Amino acid sequence: MKSSKILEISQYWPTAEDKLFFDTNVWMYLFCPIGNYNAERVAQYARFLKRGLRVGAKVYISSLILSEFYNSYARLEFNLWRRKSGNHRKSFKKHFRKTSQYQRVAQDIKLVIQSQILKFAEKINDDLAILEFERLFHGIERSDFNDNYYLALCEKRGFKFISDDRDFHGHDFDMIILTCNKELLYGQS
Repeated sequence: MKSSKILEISQYWPTAEDKLFFDTNVWMYLFCPIGNYNAERVAQYARFLKRGLRVGAKVYISSLILSEFYNSYARLEFNLWRRKSGNHRKSFKKHFRKTSQYQRVAQDIKLVIQSQILKFAEKINDDLAILEFERLFHGIERSDFNDNYYLALCEKRGFKFISDDRDFHGHDFDMIILTCNKELLYGQS
């Protein structure tokens, strides 16, 4: 098997034939209004997405990405809520989900998914049945199950994977990973 090819996102120009699959961390950069993200990094991913859409590249999303997006966004809001309340012992499930704040957050996330992400990202089946089971555990010491699942899915479907996660360095999936994360590009940890 070949090694994943990791490319600088600003040096790659998408075409109409490209099939793009964005990692949760990039969706968070683009559509989660809270957090103190590096503005230039966010701008690079936003420019790439716009270029891809402009030329007619297809953007795909799975239920697992949407699940991670929802949970990450909600957890960020929970951490802000907990900090404001001053009680760090409050739990997400036991306390936060019962609040009106959580209900507003859930509606906000739903709106972002419906009116922004799904406006241009095509929903796909998660394809677990067609993925080679052993690939899901290959190199697992460097990543987690979801990471390997995304790599296997992208390899199987011929997707270019856009991620800011340095854990994807050194995997031997036959695919292209696009990033602006220097640690991922150059293998630093």
